[in-house]
Amino acid sequence: MMSKAVNKRWKKILIGTTLTFTLITGGLLLFLSKNSPGSLDSYKDSDSKNQLMEKKKVMIGGIEQGLFIVGQNQENPVLLFLHGGPGNPEYAMSKESFTELEKMYTVCYWDQRGAGMSYTDLEKNPVDLDQMIEDTLEVTNYLKERFGQEKIYLMGHSWGSFLGMKTIQKQPEDYQAYIGIGQVVNQKESEKIAYDFMLKNANETNDTKAIQSLEKETPETSNFPSTEYIMSTRSELLNKFGGGNAHKDGRKMLEESYQNLLFFKGYTIGEKIDFLKGLQGSLEHLFNYTLVEDLNKTTANVSVPVYILQGKYDYVTSYKLVQEYYEKLEAPKKDMFVFDSSAHQPHNEENEKFNKIMKEIKLMNP
Repeated sequence: MMSKAVNKRWKKILIGTTLTFTLITGGLLLFLSKNSPGSLDSYKDSDSKNQLMEKKKVMIGGIEQGLFIVGQNQENPVLLFLHGGPGNPEYAMSKESFTELEKMYTVCYWDQRGAGMSYTDLEKNPVDLDQMIEDTLEVTNYLKERFGQEKIYLMGHSWGSFLGMKTIQKQPEDYQAYIGIGQVVNQKESEKIAYDFMLKNANETNDTKAIQSLEKETPETSNFPSTEYIMSTRSELLNKFGGGNAHKDGRKMLEESYQNLLFFKGYTIGEKIDFLKGLQGSLEHLFNYTLVEDLNKTTANVSVPVYILQGKYDYVTSYKLVQEYYEKLEAPKKDMFVFDSSAHQPHNEENEKFNKIMKEIKLMNP
């Protein structure tokens, strides 16, 4: 049996530990609460009565889905942004990178079905590519009617670029132009190229830990690339070797993105939790559509102007494959802008160049 002195000491330790945990938890909740009012601040440097800074939910495809609609002049053309992931709404994570864009366009950042404000358990409420395309068209129609515009601009990043190309293929008459960032083309082949890139760098730097991680799942593995591999090995090593989120410091950019999410005032605490819950579920249910289709074979002829913005060091969506696709692509107008110092997020890494290009695209497609 414990002596009374020992028992008393353990009680003190337990009480102290519980108090510390309570204080830390309480402090964290207070911090989150302060930074999660669930509303957007108006533009600080604009006194225009025509600005818009709105958060709302709209019935899309039978469920409520969340939109942030922002811009410094509601008379500007409307641009619908399709985030990547799948399941990774980017406005909260990269808000500052879009400030100049919002001077040129009225931008709708839509949290897609299963993600962020539009979170739903996709295990219980399955979704397929056709439904995602229909959702995109419904959001498009809402924006067209609300702002009285016959056509809008469509921009997609990563997974959103795949969804974007499939959408303009189905209903081109709704869109003034399409802009693809980190364009998905043939993701199955892109994943093999990424794997070889990571293994090459691991061998050259004698990184035994990276080599061991890569040996656990290879392109010859039946379920390659698995969700676990995408979220762990591939994410970590592409960022480490300069082909992931950023070319110069992908790990830092990823960390900063989640810090931005933590401080983002547009989400409530519950919506931030839903954001995190939606990441894996969306990836598990939607990413496979990019693995079974090659846009070279299915979507190489469209009737909407297409502009591709691609980082030269992008191995999440292979720069080489995008180049080849661009050469084959038939469209009324097309152009490819290469970002020489970027990987998968050129709009963040080379933001000034991104804004200049977006201004040119607007002028070319009034």
